[in-house]
Amino acid sequence: MLKKLLIFVGVLVGLFVLALVLVPLFVDANKFRPQIVKTVEDNLNADLELGNLKLSLWGGVNIQIEKLVLSEKGSQGKAIVFAMTDAKLKVPFSSILSGNPSVTLVVQKPQIRVVSGLDGKLNVSKLMKPAAPGSEAAKAQEQAKADAAAGKSSGGSGALPVELSFNIVDGQVTYLDEKANTKTEITGFDFDLLRFGVNKTFNFKMKSNLNVQQMKELTLKGSFTLEGKAGIYMASNGFEKLDLDADADMTDLVVRYTTLMNKTDKVPLKLGVTLTTTDKNLKITRGHLQIADAAVDSVGTIDNFDAPVVNMTLTGKNFNFEHWQQALAPLKDFDMKGGAEFNIKISGPVSKLVFDGKANVNNASLQAPGIVPRVTDMNANLNFTSDTAAISKASLKIGASDLSMDGTIRNFSKPVIVVNVNSKLLDVDSMLPQKTPEQKKADAAAAKQEEQAQQASGQTAPDAEKSASGPISVMKKNPTARAVDFTGRMKVAKIIVNKAELTSLDTELTFKDLVMALKKASASAFGGNLNFNSTIDFRGVDPTYSASGDVSALDINAAITNQMPVMKDTVLGKVYSKFAVNGSGLSKPKVKQSMKGNGNFRIEKGTWSALKAMQGVGEKLKSIPGAKDKLGAVDISGKFKQLKSDFTISDGKFNIVGMIADMEEGNTGVNGNGFVDFDMNLSLAGKILIPGGGDVPGELKNSDGRTAIPYEMGCSATSPCLKMDGPAQIVAKAYLKKEGGAAVKKALEKIDNPQVKELLKKLPF
Repeated sequence: MLKKLLIFVGVLVGLFVLALVLVPLFVDANKFRPQIVKTVEDNLNADLELGNLKLSLWGGVNIQIEKLVLSEKGSQGKAIVFAMTDAKLKVPFSSILSGNPSVTLVVQKPQIRVVSGLDGKLNVSKLMKPAAPGSEAAKAQEQAKADAAAGKSSGGSGALPVELSFNIVDGQVTYLDEKANTKTEITGFDFDLLRFGVNKTFNFKMKSNLNVQQMKELTLKGSFTLEGKAGIYMASNGFEKLDLDADADMTDLVVRYTTLMNKTDKVPLKLGVTLTTTDKNLKITRGHLQIADAAVDSVGTIDNFDAPVVNMTLTGKNFNFEHWQQALAPLKDFDMKGGAEFNIKISGPVSKLVFDGKANVNNASLQAPGIVPRVTDMNANLNFTSDTAAISKASLKIGASDLSMDGTIRNFSKPVIVVNVNSKLLDVDSMLPQKTPEQKKADAAAAKQEEQAQQASGQTAPDAEKSASGPISVMKKNPTARAVDFTGRMKVAKIIVNKAELTSLDTELTFKDLVMALKKASASAFGGNLNFNSTIDFRGVDPTYSASGDVSALDINAAITNQMPVMKDTVLGKVYSKFAVNGSGLSKPKVKQSMKGNGNFRIEKGTWSALKAMQGVGEKLKSIPGAKDKLGAVDISGKFKQLKSDFTISDGKFNIVGMIADMEEGNTGVNGNGFVDFDMNLSLAGKILIPGGGDVPGELKNSDGRTAIPYEMGCSATSPCLKMDGPAQIVAKAYLKKEGGAAVKKALEKIDNPQVKELLKKLPF
């Protein structure tokens, strides 16, 4: 019995082996080629080139496709859409016998070519033919539309009748954009999909090389991997859900996007996600973005895709700026270091999302452009909602300087901002690059040369005005900027600027309705005190401004030297002043034309170079007959006990009105009126008042009995000069008139100075 059974089994095996050998010999798979080609022609606008087909039954049903090229219609294979060679389709007998067939497609080096044409349409979208009216395909499409309109699903139920697996090796995908004239390549494309089916979990893995370099703002180059598992679940009424658990590793990928992203090769960058989605809802249980050991995680849900409602949380722990600067260009540009933590909750309908979160910056530092020392010890706490934000415990150091700050922002669409800033020391000199005296001198010479060239060509300040008006125009057009309501309060114990120290600075800055105002600014500087208020109104065509204030006991020489070194030592003393100015425009011509002002000043125990230039008055008077003995000894040292004056500003001039100076010389004074224009030109005229005697001509007597000697000053405010030709004539005329014509003739005979003699001849005596 056993022997017969063994013989029967042997015969069956022999017959099976014989079938495996003989069936491929008698069944030529190429006879199906016409049906395949016809099916393609009936359904696709494409040319098909199909190579030989081979059938093998060893271990299963194995079909080998020598070549398959699908190209755009009429291109004769030149405009390839899809191409592959030596592809294999495998169906193991064991899977057939189990009742769950497993089909595996193995493809070596497939090519996919996607083209976006000049009309903006993709070549692949043009491949499908519309179904012919009355055909089975058309009927199926109409039924699908009817089912969709009725809310029915056309999907089947249960699992697929087969399990599909794909093994793609070294594929290539090319994307051409004819409008943008760009080319994107994905090479080395490996893809494994194992035992794909419905209502079960399947695994997948993809590895590829990217080469995207011709796009204007994006560069992707290098390899990345994506692997994980997924499950597609169907019910009797159609799609039920999709489960996905996947991780991507882009460590070897170079990513550059505009000025934001600049990830280099070998910088660890990983993405991960675990989610479940239906046709209505999405649930993310793991969302992970990691650079080096710094990560951002997200979890949450999106419900009702028709009217989405979000409930998400973003969390960042140990967010290390130094690690992230390897990918984010702005962080690298500033060499930002330190850490941060944040927790952000997003909830509500997409049309009206609600935000609620907090963030902390811990011991951060950066190199700010234009700042010499590194900004260090940056700390801050930020709490925010959809329409508010509050910053607290914010602080930083810049070298020896420090800043601390807190504030709030309410109503982001029409922001109301309140900020408080405090500092013990702001050493601006140490913060900003300092120029050597030689550099400053060279810059001044270059600026003067440029100004002269502009004046010669008729182009002066309008260019500067244009450059400044651009940002102002942008601000005025910005709805948020127009609506902002800003209040900033600042208290600084000490500020060092250009080697000058300001202490106890206390001020408030506001910006509302396009009007900026500096209120109640006060400080101590140059040995005195300053109080200041100002506004700039940006609403008109040209900005308008106004300023007012007062100073007391200010060292005027120190203040002037600090702001205008060229005027060092021209005025000395303690100044007391009140002033108010207003004007409009940004260019120098407009400022000269529009600036108006008035006020007064008093300088105590000082000198003024314009008065010091009067030392030569005595020498000028010695040549005048009758005045030599009485006025030739006049000597003005330039030192005064007190100098006071009113002033106005108009037409590009600082007008000196009713100046009176009490000089140190006994009972000597100087009065005058004049101006210093915006180009530092000086014009001053008045009288020198000295003790006089009874024989002084009446024309030279002051109301208080002193002798009044006229003078004129000119040249530059930085180097004033004395003009005595006109005043000398007045003095000479007065004395000669007194002594009469005889004295004149006698005097002429004795005068050797031809200039004086010529002068006296012109007088009416």
